[in-house]
Amino acid sequence: MKSLLICGGVGGAKLAKGFYRSDQNFDLLVNVGDDFNHFGLHISPDLDTVMYTLSDQVNQKQGWGLKDESWTTLENIKFLNSETWFQLGDKDIATHMVRTQLLKTKTLTEATQIICKAFNLPLNIYPASNDPIETIILSEQEKYSFQEYFVKYQTKPLVKGIEYHGIQKAALNDCLDLESYDNIVICPSNPFLSIDPIIKIQELNNFLLKHKERVYVVSPIVANNSLKGPTAKIMQSLNIDVNVLSIAKHYREVANNIVIDASDSNFINDIQSLEINCLVSEHLVMRSDNDKVNLANDILKFLNA
Repeated sequence: MKSLLICGGVGGAKLAKGFYRSDQNFDLLVNVGDDFNHFGLHISPDLDTVMYTLSDQVNQKQGWGLKDESWTTLENIKFLNSETWFQLGDKDIATHMVRTQLLKTKTLTEATQIICKAFNLPLNIYPASNDPIETIILSEQEKYSFQEYFVKYQTKPLVKGIEYHGIQKAALNDCLDLESYDNIVICPSNPFLSIDPIIKIQELNNFLLKHKERVYVVSPIVANNSLKGPTAKIMQSLNIDVNVLSIAKHYREVANNIVIDASDSNFINDIQSLEINCLVSEHLVMRSDNDKVNLANDILKFLNA
């Protein structure tokens, strides 16, 4: 059995590590909607988080960035009175420098595979597209790039809408043969900021619409709150109830199955009324590597049922 995991950063990377530790046959399709250029460097935050997590190099406390990081460059940028709102560690900068250099002659997929080799990772991590996609946050009076909203302004602007610039022209990563996957797992990443910039790519969206019985959503909401990041906050600002039923409704056009936490079992009947299969796990909150493996194993049981 072969799975395609669709994921963003921290939450998706955690589940991916569970699959990785379980020695499963899977590929990862990773969000590029928050990629951007900073100080002339091409930065792919979600791709980096996935690679750092799977290689055990991630900063465990943050969930992103590299462990044992140093900050000399950032300190000198501050000394030079330049912008330091996006914190780049010295080792992390090396990743971005190498990627930027590679992109002069290679695609983002090719660059990612070269970096994966350096981290001794299998070459199963794919950017959603080699074409640029830019997630734009619409507030009451302003438009913000993803990193401005998420990092510079710490998710404080009230979200009124979200746009995905370039997605109409973006081609799905051509390394993927969608028909080769027995199932597709949408990881517990932010639906609006991490998953929609992937599943709204036309080729993938068309496939999901036709094969939604193969698609399993892992809820990023547990007990009416986000597992990580601003998902709940965005749902509130968009006047969406913060619960697993809303997550099921969000994905109902492309997925026939959802995995929820045992604490949300009271929503099972409502979810099933949407003609969505509701699967329950006790391991959606992944605090340890064992939790990640346990959740991956629960999902695999569902996939094999």
